[in-house]
Amino acid sequence: MGITGAYTWEDISSLGMEAYFQPIYNVEKHRITGLEALFRAKDGKGGFLDPESLVQEAEEGGWVHQIDLWMVRECCRWYTRFAEYGITRMNLNLSPQTFMEEHAAQEITGCLDRYGLQHGKIWLEMTELGRNADSGKLLATAQELQKKKFNLVMDDFGKGESNFIRLMDFEFQSIKLDKELVWGIGSRKMGMPIVQTLLVFAQRNHIWVTAEGIETAEQAETLTRLGCNYLQGYLISRPLPADRCVEFVADWEKKDILAQPEAGR
Repeated sequence: MGITGAYTWEDISSLGMEAYFQPIYNVEKHRITGLEALFRAKDGKGGFLDPESLVQEAEEGGWVHQIDLWMVRECCRWYTRFAEYGITRMNLNLSPQTFMEEHAAQEITGCLDRYGLQHGKIWLEMTELGRNADSGKLLATAQELQKKKFNLVMDDFGKGESNFIRLMDFEFQSIKLDKELVWGIGSRKMGMPIVQTLLVFAQRNHIWVTAEGIETAEQAETLTRLGCNYLQGYLISRPLPADRCVEFVADWEKKDILAQPEAGR
């Protein structure tokens, strides 16, 4: 089998699945307070299938909703363990197809309720809308989740379709600057002024900002100076299996990436 339309949810379930977590650094508190949960599926050969290709296949096959709900359960299952070490929220990326499912809000809410987890502890990231996305259904689900105290995050802000129009429609509580914007700060003439403008806009509208793709101390220092709230990237840590991530977060009390730029490498 390959990532060519041959996989089904049953195939992936039988091969094995795992939740990985990537730490998110809180600039104000100088510590890790958040995690992004990431889906990994085993390939049956000791490795993992390419996650982006697999999610695309799942969307085309109509079973990405099952991946997303499995990940919601994994976040709930691991949250208490991470909370012991100062984690206050987890980010989880949901496919637009999941937002269009009729009972998506009830299913997500029900899972957190069964684990006794406050809804605000899970921040739901929304990727770029696909060609076949029903914006009406997406908005209805988003509004229902927000009424239940979930925070919504616009992922990959700065690329794809008109992000500002989507901000007006969905009223996101947080945005994640696309890594291309972060990397462009020092390498493109308009990189710095564009990021500065976006951060001023976010600050004035009380929107939390996470910068993705942080790979150097210079990037971390620049985004911190510009007023970014959170940093995420390989400078801090690569995505880690849950048990290893617990250890990483537990050890973070001894670290500060701005003082130790190679931490997490």
